[in-house]
Amino acid sequence: MPRLGSWLELGRKLFDRVLENGGIWHLCGHSWEVERLGLWDDLCEILDYVGRREGVSYVPNCALAPSSADGLLKQEKHLEDFPGSY
Repeated sequence: MPRLGSWLELGRKLFDRVLENGGIWHLCGHSWEVERLGLWDDLCEILDYVGRREGVSYVPNCALAPSSADGLLKQEKHLEDFPGSY
């Protein structure tokens, strides 16, 4: 694989690979890191790139790992707040 020029380019390539082959693409970061490194514009760019794609499920972290037996019911209710997430 050729060397990529930036984390944005890597993020786009990995997202495209998941679109082609299936799987999970997860963006992880903290606001203090984005602020310290001055990456707000880059963050907006990657979110614009991956957002609003037909056939893609957008799921918040809290919906991925229910913490109790009734977590599945809570998860289902929570996902109603995120149209297109399931």
